[in-house]
Amino acid sequence: MTPFITKRWIKYYDKVFRDQNRKVCLWMDNFSGHKISYKPTNIRIEMFEPNMTSFVQPLDAGIIRCFKAHYRRAFCLRAVELDEAGEDDIYKINLLEVMLLAKEAWASISMETIKNCWKHAFALSCVNIFSVHFAS
Repeated sequence: MTPFITKRWIKYYDKVFRDQNRKVCLWMDNFSGHKISYKPTNIRIEMFEPNMTSFVQPLDAGIIRCFKAHYRRAFCLRAVELDEAGEDDIYKINLLEVMLLAKEAWASISMETIKNCWKHAFALSCVNIFSVHFAS
């Protein structure tokens, strides 16, 4: 993501919301690609405080960690199988095999895990997390 892409996206949706006579609040993290000079009329942009991303984004609150654990497990099992089969380079892998391992890892993440990550991300009190006042 770059500031150019962010600006283009914000401008597009600002027009969409203006045409629909809607006003929305968009929360973004403080990633440098999110900093733009354009001031939208129908999108209020609020930035999370630094280091808050993992508290408010469910993917950072456990889903990615879980995905990586499943992927690493499958990769290691594959390496053991190749070693037992007498292969020389047990860590050599092609793109198709990586994609299949990633697909398997994603399929191994339960709906319960995803639900719990969403619960964890939004169970925190917004009043305590964000120092934003909507008085303007």
